[in-house]
Amino acid sequence: MMRSRLQLLLFVAALFCAASASAQNTINSVSLPSYVVPGYVIGADAVDGVGATNRHVIDTSCQITINTPGAYAIQWSLVAPDNSVMITSTSTAGTITPPMVPDTRTVNGGLIPTAALPLQVGVLYRLHVQLVNTGTSAIADTRTQPTGFTYIHLKGTDPASTALNVVSEITSVVINRDFLLETNPALTTIPVTVSYRLHRYDNWDAANDPKPVVVNLDSTALRLHSDGSLKPSTITNGIFPVPGVNSFTGAGPRMPATVTGTRIIQVDPTSILPPQTYRIETQITHTEQSPSTVFTGNVFPSVATSLAHFTGQLNFGSIITHF
Repeated sequence: MMRSRLQLLLFVAALFCAASASAQNTINSVSLPSYVVPGYVIGADAVDGVGATNRHVIDTSCQITINTPGAYAIQWSLVAPDNSVMITSTSTAGTITPPMVPDTRTVNGGLIPTAALPLQVGVLYRLHVQLVNTGTSAIADTRTQPTGFTYIHLKGTDPASTALNVVSEITSVVINRDFLLETNPALTTIPVTVSYRLHRYDNWDAANDPKPVVVNLDSTALRLHSDGSLKPSTITNGIFPVPGVNSFTGAGPRMPATVTGTRIIQVDPTSILPPQTYRIETQITHTEQSPSTVFTGNVFPSVATSLAHFTGQLNFGSIITHF
């Protein structure tokens, strides 16, 4: 008899827990329905008078299930890897009355990045969503994208300004040789191939006006891979012009123009490197017109590489030879 009562109590408790769980208000999924690589956010679309293009907005969407009657809203945020909030907005989810529960619906919204707090190249931003009961201000549920997305934020809004509205990014960094030999002038530096891409969206209400852009890869660091410590070095061949970068491409609608290229820079350590594993981190900057403001792009690391640095000197007691 006692066992039967215990089993009955456990069964009732399980039903109660299941009912409580089913009564929760939940965010079932979140998404960025319009996201397309490379993730253009085009500030000009907010002011160009073309209603068909709204690429200044990051479209957002989520599916929710409401089990408790009340008025609800969705709070959207775009967060950086350190969880700092870049942008927020709110969308009304609706008022759910008793006959309607449970209610599952899709809520759409949007986030508009600002020129004052622009999205940085190469940073993985995640969509963070909160389901809020607007009557009580209680947060019913939260959900954050597990994987971030990168963006190219072209923040210019004046097609007639002297600024060219260019964003520069590095797409790969490759160490071309894993040894140095100080007695051979051709082998005293580390050759590194840097692949880059320039994005430009300018003069969108006029004719295409190609302009040169000066790229700078001199902010390159040689680091010990194990702890990231900096190994002093000098960089050559890192500053160069990229001629004829178009204002835009296409006609309906116009799109940002892109230029891709590679550059081999030379990294020269100021002292002999111990035989260990290293990486090279390169940051890209560019100057649109000279003199002009320097615009900073992303930092990109090479894969970790074991480097052998030979002096070219062999000692046999007091006898010194070179190779």
